[in-house]
Amino acid sequence: MPQKKAGAKLRDIQLAQARESAKNRREELSARGEEIVELRAEIVKLTKMIEDRDMTVENLKNELKEKEEEVKKVKIELDATKNTLRDNARRSEFKEDQLNHVKHKFMELENEKREVELKLQTEKIAFQQAERTLKENLVISNHEKEQDRKSYEARVLGMKKEIKNLVAASPTGGSTLKAFSINMKQQTKDFRCKKVLESIKTSVGDEAFDDFLTELCHHVAKDPKYSFSLILSDIDCFLATVKFKLSDGFLQKFKSFLKSRLGFDVFCARQKIHDLRKQHSGLDDYEITVKSVMRKTGSRNVFVDSAVIKAKNLSVLLSRRLERLHESGQLKFRTNNDKIILGVGGDKGGNSTKIAIVIGNVDKPNNPHGILLIGMYEGNDDYKSLKENMTSVFEQVNNMINITYQEGKTTVTRSLIIIPVGDCKFLSALVGHGGQSCGAPCFLCDLRWASRGEHARYICSSDLSQVGNPYDISNLKEALLNVPHNSIGPPALHTMLGVTQTYVLNWLIGLCNKVDCSEEIPEDLKGQKKVLKNLEEQQDEYESRCHNIKSSLYVLEQLSEILEKSVKLKKHQMSQVQPCGASHCLISSSKKKIFTKPDTFFCSSCNKHVHHLCSFVLDSDDDVSKCLDCSKPKQCSTIQGRLKLLQSMKSQFQGAFHNSNDVLLDIQKEIAIVKKTLTTCDGNLRTKLEEVLIEIGCDLRTWYQELTGNQVRNLLRPEAIKKIIAIFPPDCSDNLEVMEAVMMDLATIMSAANNEEKTDAQIDELETVLRRFERNLELAQPNATITPKLHLLCGHLIPFLREHRSWGHVTEQGLEHLHAVINSLNVRFSAVMNPTKKAELIVKSMSNFNVIFDSGASWFTSS
Repeated sequence: MPQKKAGAKLRDIQLAQARESAKNRREELSARGEEIVELRAEIVKLTKMIEDRDMTVENLKNELKEKEEEVKKVKIELDATKNTLRDNARRSEFKEDQLNHVKHKFMELENEKREVELKLQTEKIAFQQAERTLKENLVISNHEKEQDRKSYEARVLGMKKEIKNLVAASPTGGSTLKAFSINMKQQTKDFRCKKVLESIKTSVGDEAFDDFLTELCHHVAKDPKYSFSLILSDIDCFLATVKFKLSDGFLQKFKSFLKSRLGFDVFCARQKIHDLRKQHSGLDDYEITVKSVMRKTGSRNVFVDSAVIKAKNLSVLLSRRLERLHESGQLKFRTNNDKIILGVGGDKGGNSTKIAIVIGNVDKPNNPHGILLIGMYEGNDDYKSLKENMTSVFEQVNNMINITYQEGKTTVTRSLIIIPVGDCKFLSALVGHGGQSCGAPCFLCDLRWASRGEHARYICSSDLSQVGNPYDISNLKEALLNVPHNSIGPPALHTMLGVTQTYVLNWLIGLCNKVDCSEEIPEDLKGQKKVLKNLEEQQDEYESRCHNIKSSLYVLEQLSEILEKSVKLKKHQMSQVQPCGASHCLISSSKKKIFTKPDTFFCSSCNKHVHHLCSFVLDSDDDVSKCLDCSKPKQCSTIQGRLKLLQSMKSQFQGAFHNSNDVLLDIQKEIAIVKKTLTTCDGNLRTKLEEVLIEIGCDLRTWYQELTGNQVRNLLRPEAIKKIIAIFPPDCSDNLEVMEAVMMDLATIMSAANNEEKTDAQIDELETVLRRFERNLELAQPNATITPKLHLLCGHLIPFLREHRSWGHVTEQGLEHLHAVINSLNVRFSAVMNPTKKAELIVKSMSNFNVIFDSGASWFTSS
């Protein structure tokens, strides 16, 4: 009931609140209505607002209805709560009856618990007694089992010891080992070998163990089933004697030494080695003659005997080489119809000129061991010497159109492509060209220009890619080598060396000199040398001028002395010289030696012969027509007048001498500064440049400022170029960035001088780089002259590449290496005084090198 009253009270409160709220709303609406009456003039404008308010009122009405519904729901809930309370009362009475029943049941269970506990106590006592009996029986049983276990373990231990001894004696040590591999760690291999040796030792016994091992090694070495051997094959012995330059005397002593120390010899019989060297000597295919040549010995020129080596049958030599290369798998062709590429070249190294053939159908054609020597003589590699000594060799090359050789059991005939190789001088001689000093210095076209002098061709005013027409053979000497015009290309090595030296390194050195020098000098090294030359010419001119003025002053002093003596003595000392027509002949009044042979001239006024010196003309080459008496009669009528004129002349000459001497001192000072800058490396920037060049492997001091191929390669690496450019101040030259681009492009061009076969796209890309190189070079060095090598690079490289697809496959690089090989042979055979015998030894050695190369065993590696 109290709850019911509380609910009714709550409902009344809520209803009162609702009524109050409704009342308030009504009052608010009434107020709004009054406002509407007052603002009736604005009804049109506020219609929408009123509608919104009406909507709000409607919503409030709806809300009131919802509240009324909620009140109804609350009343229903209150009724339900009353019913629930009534049901709970009934359940409470039922629970009380159940509780009484549970209490009664609990008392019954308590009694049952006491009975069970008593029963458990009785059973526990019986169990404890049975447990004691069981433990006693178990102790007895365990004791018996322990005795049996100890006996078993003793037997197992004995068996394990026996197995351990057997395992230790086995080669594997009882473990499961993986298959042996040569790539195993050395420690693992040593362990396995040690185990096998211990096993063998157990098998054969200690006393015979060493003898058995020796016999086992020899047995394995003799059995062809195994790769292990204690003796070199015949061809390996031949290779070793050639590679390590082993003489027959050394082999005899070394074989004896090996047998005494090792008990066996690793070399085959010396006779077999000798037979192989003789078989591959190639002497029958060469003609060796002796001629007398002039050789400079000390300060004298003496005539000595010198050998001339010439191939007798070139086709036989080449056929044999091609067959060996085919057998070793080194002869390469893209198609079955490919031609044999032969580079025929030559060069002078030391005192001798070598003519050789480079076989181009191999991977490394420029290996000097694979180059076929076909001629050698002492002398220059000019046209006259080549024609005099090697005509028969060139005739053989010109007569070879194709070559026949064996590829296995098949006879093959292939056409030949002859490519001349060598430096510019040698290539010019081959085609009968006059050389790089003639009016058309290029041996490939008749374009005329000069690299120096007033007719020099400058980069700024020329098209670097311009070429002339091929030569008319009637304008050249008879060619030594008859080849098509398009088979000759720019020499890769010497072209890159020349262009890099002239347009890169010289420019870098020149820029260093300009920055380091305290005087204003040009940026390029050539201009700096020209400045030095001009200064030296000026020095010579002013030295000569000062010397002449001093001589003139001396003569004037002597003439003054004669006149002064004449005034004092009032008479003349007569000499042996006849007096001239002058009123005061000074020469006849002196006995000095400088006046013993005076020159005279004819005076056109008084018609007398007068000494030049008597008219104060100091240089007899001067054109004079009147004597002093006629040209200056008033001033020179007396001796005092003549003395006064001499004093005036002396003053003029002394002033001229001081002026000339001052200029000479200034010139000498400038020469000293410029010469020091050009010839020494003491400048700060020049020192830095030298340090960077040494760091990148391009030390010019070693080579006396002459670049080698390896140095150019090191210089023209992108990272090396950046190092070099980084040492220069950014504002030292406007052309610094452009020259960096020139060097980068030249590096790309150098990379193309390899043995790769170029595609059309690669050649087009290289042409783009070459044209960019030309433009940048023109910007950086517009006043530089065009050298023949720059012309070859810019004008003839791309056409040659489009024809032959490669610029560096067959080059003069191998000939440069060949010089070193033959120089080493000359040193080795220096004790041989007979020129014929020495030439035979060189031919044998080169033929042996060819055999080794053809078999694929060449050890030569180019740095």
